[in-house]
Order: sequence, then C-alpha cells, then structure tokens
Amino acid sequence: MPILYTETNQLRKDTKEALQSWGVKKVIIAGGTGVVSSGVELELASMGIEIQRLSGQDRYTTALEVAKYFEPRGGYTNISVATGLNYPDALTGAVLAAKYNAPLVLVNKDKVLNSVAEYFNSQNIENAFIFGGYGVVSGTVIRTDN
Repeated sequence: MPILYTETNQLRKDTKEALQSWGVKKVIIAGGTGVVSSGVELELASMGIEIQRLSGQDRYTTALEVAKYFEPRGGYTNISVATGLNYPDALTGAVLAAKYNAPLVLVNKDKVLNSVAEYFNSQNIENAFIFGGYGVVSGTVIRTDN
C-alpha cells in the first residue's frame, strides 16, 4: 500500500491528484490531529474517501498503534527498530521492514517505552532488523536475553 504525504492542514496537490487518479476509497492517517489536522480529514471525506486514523500520545505509541492494526494472524515473527528522534533510518529501513512483514518500532537511543516493550515481548519474535548504529539505537535497547 502506498504511503502518501500531506501538509498538516491541507492535502498536498500531488497527493490529492494521486488519490483521485488511483480511485482510492479508504485512507489510513498515521498520527494525531497535531500531525494531520481534522481539516485534512474533512478534505478527504469531501472526496468520498473513508478515513481510519491510527494515533497514540506521541510518535512511539503511534508506531505501536500502526503495528497493532496490521498485526498478522498468529502475531509477528520479525521486528524492525529505528530511532524515533530522526527519520532517515526509519524511512529507508521501512522498505526492508515491509518485505519481511516486520513492524517498525521507534525507540529512544537508550530506552523503549514500557507499552511498546510489553506488546512486542508478547509476540513470538525470531528476527530483528536494527536500522542505524549504536550511536542511535544502543545496546541497552538491543537485548538478546529474552
């Protein structure tokens, strides 16, 4: 499924054109109204598009909500991890994550939110893809003891 970008308060022209030319019927918005405003939702609705919003309190919990929404039957066996403080590693790593049906988990350099850790500890993870070096995702986050 393609990922299209928008401005916070209005649809980008190229995004609107893509939605129309592709005949998109449903859009999933990743992020709260501070990232993609309710005005964008109204714009999409006026185009006859159904909207589903996935959001959390911040980018870390929003990524968790996206992972939960797309969780396959039987849970995840792969996981991908990137810093939530800067986007290049996550952006480029997302292609590999998608190939392996691995949710993209955002972390701070030395910490994973408890809610994120609890969710993924409940999964049957066999493989982890870490995007970025130890300078952005430290060994404290990358544990292999459980």
